[in-house]
Amino acid sequence: MATNHTAKFGLCLWEAEDKVLRANFNEDNEKIDEVLGEMNDCRLHLIREFVTTEAQNPLRIDLSDFDWSEWKTVHLDVIPGAGSSENMLFAYFGINSNVGTISPTWNHMTLCPYGQKDMPLSGIYFGKSSCLFHLYNIPFSMFKWVDLISRSGSDTMAAGTKVIIRGEKV
Repeated sequence: MATNHTAKFGLCLWEAEDKVLRANFNEDNEKIDEVLGEMNDCRLHLIREFVTTEAQNPLRIDLSDFDWSEWKTVHLDVIPGAGSSENMLFAYFGINSNVGTISPTWNHMTLCPYGQKDMPLSGIYFGKSSCLFHLYNIPFSMFKWVDLISRSGSDTMAAGTKVIIRGEKV
């Protein structure tokens, strides 16, 4: 039986004269497994990832199958393919509801449902321009897609544009 224990997790620390018991190891492993499990729940999980094979306008990112009640935050990254127009907008519900102009290198949107599908749509966008957005009359349950859409109608997101969606579980 261990004489001493660690301060944070109470793991066994044996003195030379202590009898080592298998039960002590099993208890310690259970404690370690619990802490590692909690850490795993806090990390970002890959939800979806794809690369476009042709130029698109708009490039629609489908979110219709999301159960927003499962996610504390959802992170959407778009890395434009070479030759993508910089005259594109990152938009929800069409061109009149855009959050900013895309960057030719990296675009990131963080959505914040906090596990509540009826929470008003809110988040932050970083690209060539940045903004906070909050739509008090549109809940996450109605949020079905994000578009990368041309201001002029003729610009496109090039083939090779990469989309990565990750989330932090509730």
